[in-house]
Amino acid sequence: MTVFEKKTVDGEVINIDVTNSIKFLNGWQITINALSQLCNDIQKPQFVLCTYKLNQDCLENLFWQFSKSKWQQ
Repeated sequence: MTVFEKKTVDGEVINIDVTNSIKFLNGWQITINALSQLCNDIQKPQFVLCTYKLNQDCLENLFWQFSKSKWQQ
């Protein structure tokens, strides 16, 4: 995804790439990709969703383990 901003320089309109200055776009792309992959997994017949594992404490522990393993590499 690329975002352009129109600027007028000496009477000429130019497009400036401002994608990198919009920090949340990368996060949106990651979230949309993850949700798309999750939807594909959920549609498989063998998929089981354990909703009790989706509370905030379990999710925080899971992400803490991810970040812990990332820093140990």
